[in-house]
Amino acid sequence: MAAGHHRLAAWFGWLPLALATGYAAWFWNAPIGEYAPLGADMMHGDSPSFFFGDAASPYRWMGYPLFLAGIEAAFGGVDAAPKAQLALLAAAVGFLGWALSRAFGGWCLACAVTVVVLGQCAVTRFHAYVLSEGLFVPLVCALLGVVALLISRPTPWRAACAAALCGLAIAARPAGLFLLAIWPPLFWFVWRRCAGTRWKSLGAAALALAACFTVEAALWRAVHGDQPRPSFANRTLFAKALMFDAEPTPAASWRRDAELTALLADARAVMAPLRLAVAEAPDWRSRAIALRNAEATAQIATFQRLFRGRLRDLAARRGVTVDALLADASRAALLARPLEWAANARVHWLALWGYYSINDAEFSRAYADYAAGLRDSPLLREALLTDPAAAAPEPRWLVWLALAVSGSAFWASVAVAALAIWQRWRRGRPDDDIAVAAVAVVAAHGYLLLAAMFNKALLRYGIAMWPAQALYGLLLSRWLWQRLRARGLLRNSRRQP
Repeated sequence: MAAGHHRLAAWFGWLPLALATGYAAWFWNAPIGEYAPLGADMMHGDSPSFFFGDAASPYRWMGYPLFLAGIEAAFGGVDAAPKAQLALLAAAVGFLGWALSRAFGGWCLACAVTVVVLGQCAVTRFHAYVLSEGLFVPLVCALLGVVALLISRPTPWRAACAAALCGLAIAARPAGLFLLAIWPPLFWFVWRRCAGTRWKSLGAAALALAACFTVEAALWRAVHGDQPRPSFANRTLFAKALMFDAEPTPAASWRRDAELTALLADARAVMAPLRLAVAEAPDWRSRAIALRNAEATAQIATFQRLFRGRLRDLAARRGVTVDALLADASRAALLARPLEWAANARVHWLALWGYYSINDAEFSRAYADYAAGLRDSPLLREALLTDPAAAAPEPRWLVWLALAVSGSAFWASVAVAALAIWQRWRRGRPDDDIAVAAVAVVAAHGYLLLAAMFNKALLRYGIAMWPAQALYGLLLSRWLWQRLRARGLLRNSRRQP
């Protein structure tokens, strides 16, 4: 009887792969489908920057451009990218479910995680667009699956596989750099269990990560030559410095650079209408919308129109790059006003966790009143702050659902982190399911924290972490269910009339 039960459980363990195959079949002929979250065309505004060629963006890391180049070489065009991403997503989510079944022996958990994550992917449809999330999300799902196997039975090989997936995810989307934060808690959780192989596991993980970053850097140099590598964060941080409420007061050594000091002061003077509009926002949600639009304008449209030429001339006279000048200016401003930077990051962080762009009709009316009271200027129109579409209303049920999901995801992450730390200190190791959930918590918080600190809040940045949030939420629910059953509370409740 026990052998038959074991065989049945083994068969059910493959259900996640079957569910993922069904998901891929459903969307195969129409990856975007009837509902188009990012538009009916697979090409997005950021899509051209991922292609190799004369217009290749030096800001892009090589993971996703290389993936697109492989698709073009194999299928004769990039039109096959959505189907390739769909196949990768299905394989990764199916593997995640299978790995959970192997790690914890619970096919119900594996199927629940698979169904929920596939449901999330059906909403976001990242697989349907030429965006780095189309590759990043499958890599994160596969990474979490290997993490579950690694925590259940630590081996150097599994550590190397997890590190390789982590490095590939970062190479595809450098916004995932804070995924590196999963490694200290991960090894802290399994340190006592891998006493005989801990240094081999550490070395294998370090070598795999180093190999990913070394290969990516070599590919970047092969495409872009020996020019200094720019960072998109320098532009976003420069835009943040222009939005600080208080005037940055750089250190004395930097103030001696009169040209760069004057440039920052002039840029802040130009951006004063946007800064005032952000300051007048009546609540955090309105402030998040205004700050997002203001920083986007400061780093792209207005930046190109007003400051690009001046920066190029200054960079040419000094024999450096524009990116280096922006790095100097933004670094000085951020170090001069670290509390302003923290306040800026807090607004974006709240926006990412609170799904700030899902608003009801009441908020839309309040935002319209706020926008109507702003002093009109070309900058405000350029930033679309006075456009009602900036706070377009959604159905009330969707707003309440978003609030419930975001609140549950955040507080579940706090509970998981506290529980994992408490168990590790008290018993030397947390339960396996709580350890996996805690790693997923670190991944989600790290990704969103990096976006808040070095970029701006866009809804698609936040929902890229939905699979990690679903995983730790369901693992916490499973842990609570098992503890209640072990204490007889659920059985007793059924016996009561």
